[in-house]
Amino acid sequence: MIADAVQRFGQPEVTGVELEGAEPPTDPTAPDGRTALPASSRPSSTLGLAYAVAGESTAAWVSVVNPSEQPASVAVEVTDPIAGSVLEQEIVLGPASVERVDLTGASSAPEFGVTIRSTDDVPITATGFVALIGDDKRVSATAAVPEADVANALPILPADSGANIALYNPGDTAATATVSVGGEVPDAWSSIEVPAGTMQVLSFGEAGVADGRGPVEARADQPIYATVRLATADSRAAGFLLAPLMPANVWQGSADAPVPVRDHTLDTRPVDFPVRPEQ
Repeated sequence: MIADAVQRFGQPEVTGVELEGAEPPTDPTAPDGRTALPASSRPSSTLGLAYAVAGESTAAWVSVVNPSEQPASVAVEVTDPIAGSVLEQEIVLGPASVERVDLTGASSAPEFGVTIRSTDDVPITATGFVALIGDDKRVSATAAVPEADVANALPILPADSGANIALYNPGDTAATATVSVGGEVPDAWSSIEVPAGTMQVLSFGEAGVADGRGPVEARADQPIYATVRLATADSRAAGFLLAPLMPANVWQGSADAPVPVRDHTLDTRPVDFPVRPEQ
């Protein structure tokens, strides 16, 4: 089953409903509007977000959920961490509870990758938020990806999206990555070096990639996380969206799954395209 929800920001309170992470509507810099909250595919002891950004006009945080019936000790790590930040302390989540972790001031880099780890292996889930604040206000939420993989994919790159792709290597050794769009690999992306524990953002435009060219795939010689950041040229808020590439361990399924076999005893009929509803 797949489920999504909607969270409102900068809106009057709804009676009897607590909107976790919402800012008071009287705050002029608070994010405004609403964002979709994608459901996590499954809980895991390790989760990742390839892209977060925090600065003068942006804010970032994660909401970590412990859906189990036992407490969970959670560590949140970022690339280019600032020594002495609150993230150096583990967070203890009670059973069936949620905790917001602010990422502002956690990294010395304006854009960074995030790893959320359950240090006692209790499965958790998390949602990452990036908010544009100030004159242009927008919020994008993404479900943290369980378990990085060597292959990651996004079905389509929308047209006129001003896209960038973030590659995050959470490992202890350097990774060599390749990014393809619509089945083609730009020369600049045929061999991308991603040092251990780092994240880098690459521009589709600078690589000569046109928008709307089909699926995006990021592969590496060791597990990585990848996310596409979308926006329009007219406004940094218009069209702002973060779209994580799904790792192969999510969409390939189990290697032990049975091979589908057509049942020849079932009646079939040809289908003419385009399909039209029966009158």
